[in-house]
Amino acid sequence: MKEVLNEFINFENENKVFEYKIDDIYFWYLIRRRISDNILISKKLISTSDYTTGNNIVEKALYFSKYLLNAFFNLFKKVPHVDEIIINHPRKIIVDGKYIDIYTYYLENDLREKGINFITLDVPLNWHKHLLKKEKHIRYMENFSIIKKIIFNKLNAKKIKQNEILQKLSKQLIAKFGDDGNLISVVNLEIQKFKADYKYFKHFLKKANPKKISIVISEVYPGIIAAAKELGIETVEIQHAVITKEHLAYEYPNQKNIPYFPDKIRLFGEYWYDTV
Repeated sequence: MKEVLNEFINFENENKVFEYKIDDIYFWYLIRRRISDNILISKKLISTSDYTTGNNIVEKALYFSKYLLNAFFNLFKKVPHVDEIIINHPRKIIVDGKYIDIYTYYLENDLREKGINFITLDVPLNWHKHLLKKEKHIRYMENFSIIKKIIFNKLNAKKIKQNEILQKLSKQLIAKFGDDGNLISVVNLEIQKFKADYKYFKHFLKKANPKKISIVISEVYPGIIAAAKELGIETVEIQHAVITKEHLAYEYPNQKNIPYFPDKIRLFGEYWYDTV
């Protein structure tokens, strides 16, 4: 697997993929992990269960309905002015009889002790199940930008498929790896997600007016980070996993400027400061 990832990074450098834009969006940053994962899957080096959820149609319909219901209720919730926003991890664990997010729990306590006003945007497990107990500082993540993601994905599919840059990259990936990682579909999906998240959260952040946003798994929210940077809001990644040269969310050799990457990383401790 390491050899394939090294070849993938060489491919990126040779083709200067980070310089390409579609609709003024640096799209390669949005897709590189998904494309590399798909290539690794095609070579049977990882399995789909490593990062995907189930495909049961009935379950998906139920989850989508719950998502829309929470998005509807969010429409009537006032966006408060806060000093900081936290976006947590969807998976939680039970400690002393209640669910907590281990990556943001102590940060929240620290902010309380310092008297810093904040809200936590709670990310639901599998996008339908909220595990945290409802509290004043908790706000659900769901919003109706998901409708735009679906509509734009359908409307722009043909345009993306005909893009000359993507056609060229697809041929080059197939020549090098025997597979293009489902490039066209992934680019279309991620660009539409970026556009919808950027527009919604730019409006949301203007209302909340925070000084900082701390995010677990920041690579999932490039649209939010882009909006925050444009508004002059500091963005911080909260470490949630082992960081190595094989983790493409953090490995960017020869790249001085990385679009949609957080301003800072909050690490587990001194060991990670020394090694990362």
